[in-house]
Amino acid sequence: MNKDKEKSSLRYVQENGVRIFCLMGNSSEFPMRQNAPRDAQLAVWKVATNPITRRVAVMAVVLAFEEGESDKDGLTYNYVARALSQDYVYLFFVDLDTDDYTAYLADGINRDLSLERRSSHFFEDCFKDAKKRIYQEDQQEFFKAFNKKAIVENLRETGSYTIIYRHVSDGEPKYRSMKITRLKSQGNHIIIGVNNIDAQMKEKEALEQVREEHSFFIRMVSLYGDFMSIYTVDPATDEYYRYSSIFCPEPEAKQTAGSNFYAEIRKIWEKEIYEEDQPYFFSRFKKEIILNDIRNKGKFIMNHYRLLIDGRLVYVILRATMIREKGKDKILMGIINVNDVIRKQEEYEEMEREAMTDELTGVKRKHAYQDVEKEIDKEIITGKNPKFAVAVFDINGLKEINDTYGHQMGDQYIIDGCKIISKVYRNSPIYRLGGDEFAIIARGADYARIDELMEKFLKESEKNRNTGGVVVAAGMSKYVDEKNVAEVFRTADKRMYKNKEELKR
Repeated sequence: MNKDKEKSSLRYVQENGVRIFCLMGNSSEFPMRQNAPRDAQLAVWKVATNPITRRVAVMAVVLAFEEGESDKDGLTYNYVARALSQDYVYLFFVDLDTDDYTAYLADGINRDLSLERRSSHFFEDCFKDAKKRIYQEDQQEFFKAFNKKAIVENLRETGSYTIIYRHVSDGEPKYRSMKITRLKSQGNHIIIGVNNIDAQMKEKEALEQVREEHSFFIRMVSLYGDFMSIYTVDPATDEYYRYSSIFCPEPEAKQTAGSNFYAEIRKIWEKEIYEEDQPYFFSRFKKEIILNDIRNKGKFIMNHYRLLIDGRLVYVILRATMIREKGKDKILMGIINVNDVIRKQEEYEEMEREAMTDELTGVKRKHAYQDVEKEIDKEIITGKNPKFAVAVFDINGLKEINDTYGHQMGDQYIIDGCKIISKVYRNSPIYRLGGDEFAIIARGADYARIDELMEKFLKESEKNRNTGGVVVAAGMSKYVDEKNVAEVFRTADKRMYKNKEELKR
């Protein structure tokens, strides 16, 4: 020490290579020295204060000296070491020859290291602790990498290496990174730092998941072309990701992730779903309903609602189910474009209606009657004993109308006669079998009242005969034990011709 320092109240003793200083005096008497030839790293703490003189006793330990001038902007080794250790959970100093070790607990907030324990049998102790604390799915890979033989071999090649695993804390698996480094000082020593990387790894996992799901969505769209949007939703937190091929003019509709699925998506869909379809859709699009359907039925389906896209209506289906990925439940929800299918179905149904519907009267054609006849015949053959009745109708005087007034008037005569039939038989489909011949197959409510309805109809025909209206002859037969519908029809047809002759007289 220089002479100035020797005259001061600073005293030290040398013990085991460490200089321990004791400073006596008032704290205001020790100004900072500006021209010291070396920088010293000190640990200083207050020992006591004299209550009368107010003098303070302070202890200081010299940690290190650095040669050269002080650099105010430079980084010291101690500062760097403390800064780098702030994310560590544990640090271990291990002698590979004896398995003796020292464990330090890192305080990331204050950047302090505290001695936790000194012991022997490092690998044995670690194995016992790891069996209890390391996530079950990661244990096999962890012990494959973390053993004395593997550590020695890896350090020989690289000098250091890292093991990433999950550690169970508070019942939840959290990511840790263990870095093992050989010390270059004398002896066969290593230092092991256990770092908390849970936040970074989960962020990385989330990004990888987004990439994987986006890639999956692109493949699905390329393969099928029908998926418009796919959503993955956390059933517990309602956090979600969205992948869409729909052009979204609204900024909020372009978002690919969010934290409140049902509320946020509803705002978007209120602008996209056709107004007439919204009441029913949103009455079903609720978390409790969706989860209940998935749990009880295995899936949730919203059939055939319409989106308004580029000014045109597009039919879509929403399907949702629950999948499990990486130990967590996830709702997978997709919007499927079924517009072409629905449009083709509508076209087919329209063509079928046209094929089955009489253009003049709007009632069903003979082909539709034959389809129903086949269905009832199957019921008779299989012994189901169906309850039905056949009524046959024929418009009187149509030939005279056509010959006298022309076919246009004759067509109107047929239409008026058909209206008389439909007025009485409100619950039965009417079939036009020929020019002026009609039939019904009464089941259900009309079958229960078939005698009453036939009597009413015959009275109406009698009245029209007397007043000059359209006269329609009718005959009816109930199924008893006939072999088929045709036999029932023949009986009804005979009764109709009998009534036709009566009306002519």
